[in-house]
Amino acid sequence: MMAGKTITPPRAIDARFQQVFAHAPVAIAITDLTGALVDGNAELEKIFGYPIEYLRSHSRHGRHRMEEPTRFRQYRTELLRGERNQFRYERRYRHARGVWFWTEITVTLLRDFAGKPEFFVGMIRDISARRSVLHKLNRQANHDPVTALPNRTSFLDKLDDLLTAAPPEQKIGICLLDLDEFKMVNDSLGHLLGDELLLEAARRLNEALDGHLLARMGGDEFAILVLNPPTSESVFAVGERALKAINATPFQIGSHQLSVTASIGVVARTVSESTSATLLRDVDATLYEAKSAGRNRSEIFEIERYARALNRNTLATDMPGALERGEFFVEYQPLVNLATRKLEGVEALVRWKHPIQGMVCPGVFIPLAEESGAIIKLGRWVLEQACRQAAVWQRTFGKDAPYISVNVAMRQIRDPALIPDVKAVLTDAELPPHRLQLEITESAVMEPGDQSLQVLQALANIGARLAIDDFGTGYSNLAYLRDLPVHTLKIAGSFIDGLEGDSHEKLVHTLISLAHALGVSVTAEGIETSEQAERLRELACDSGQGWLFARSMSPDALEARLATSLLF
Repeated sequence: MMAGKTITPPRAIDARFQQVFAHAPVAIAITDLTGALVDGNAELEKIFGYPIEYLRSHSRHGRHRMEEPTRFRQYRTELLRGERNQFRYERRYRHARGVWFWTEITVTLLRDFAGKPEFFVGMIRDISARRSVLHKLNRQANHDPVTALPNRTSFLDKLDDLLTAAPPEQKIGICLLDLDEFKMVNDSLGHLLGDELLLEAARRLNEALDGHLLARMGGDEFAILVLNPPTSESVFAVGERALKAINATPFQIGSHQLSVTASIGVVARTVSESTSATLLRDVDATLYEAKSAGRNRSEIFEIERYARALNRNTLATDMPGALERGEFFVEYQPLVNLATRKLEGVEALVRWKHPIQGMVCPGVFIPLAEESGAIIKLGRWVLEQACRQAAVWQRTFGKDAPYISVNVAMRQIRDPALIPDVKAVLTDAELPPHRLQLEITESAVMEPGDQSLQVLQALANIGARLAIDDFGTGYSNLAYLRDLPVHTLKIAGSFIDGLEGDSHEKLVHTLISLAHALGVSVTAEGIETSEQAERLRELACDSGQGWLFARSMSPDALEARLATSLLF
């Protein structure tokens, strides 16, 4: 409403205008140039709930009175000067019932016959419903529908605002929390119960966080924004409180009691050295470290740890094209008969020479390949290279040629193409199947009912030899070996390293004896001394490999060695 004192209505208005004015479907208010209400129509009375006379008398000090909006006077001055034809603004008023409502007012100017400004005309619409819808849409856009917490967009907006407004020396902290094994809950109990778990987790976290901003970032991730913490340790303490809130007691979800843990990454630094992107990048990398370290723990950001994570990401990005660029190659490590010291076979070991980082440790890139699925393509390539090389040695050395042993990862065991790939590679290389040994990790084959048993049987039916790699580090279920088409057990190097100890020797002896009782040969890995080799021979271990005999070498180097002697 335009405020003003009560005045006498203006001279008679044209009858046609009076009809339009009185029956218009929109509220119309006419004021003098000071803003005092002169007249209004029936819709104006309806929208405010008061008669026109009351509105005239209370237009300056009524219950509906509010401060003029920003730039209102500027717009009114521009209208009087003829610099604009109208202006529009939104304003809140109080209805006669006592409730507040929002209006949109469009103001125009009426001039007399001489062109002199005489009245303001305001067209007033109730936009409360529209603003309510916009408010709901805005909330939906900025809040998670499951937990009603701020969502990722809202969290990032708040973080950006804080980094813009806060002094450079002020500290800021973020804790990123991820529920461990949440996917298992969704897969086994369904998404409805999964949502209930998220809702209860959000409730617990809110209660434990003393007003710190909590947001659901998506999936099972929650972020906590810690404003102006005194130290990095105080941010870590917030993360520890959140962790305790999650795992303090089991969650009762429907009829299920769930023991849930969480992993948390923590980052804290000053505003001057922060951006939203770097804070989220670093806290996400730290969360990954917490999960890699065993879950159910908090980890605080360290630059060395970030460098390792960055290196992992770089390698993971570079790996898909590394095969096409020829960065991978295969070396071969001898497998030696411990009784005769004669070469029996060689294990194919893939190596990666990165153009920038140089030689990459297999313990780094093999897990990355398995996580990303790149191991499928890489594993087939290694199998092709190894079988072709074995066929060359078969033609060169005849009956003295070593068999070839190739590692097969869990992801490859799960790949439906493994069996046809092995058949095709053997055929293309013209290598007899019995000259190929496939090494499978113990954990991949030791659970009854697993589909890997069918895969192993199919591989055995092809005629390939099968070996259980790193035996003793997994389930070590010797009784179950009776049902497996296995030819060889490879005892993990950690057992050989401690062979001098009485308990280790007894264990190794037991493993060898039981394997032989099942008709399975034994290869010892990681042999580094003559004493180890001699003791293993006395324990009736069949073969071994390790630096005592030879490190892995190129095909040419191994071939030159074989041309001289088959003994190691």
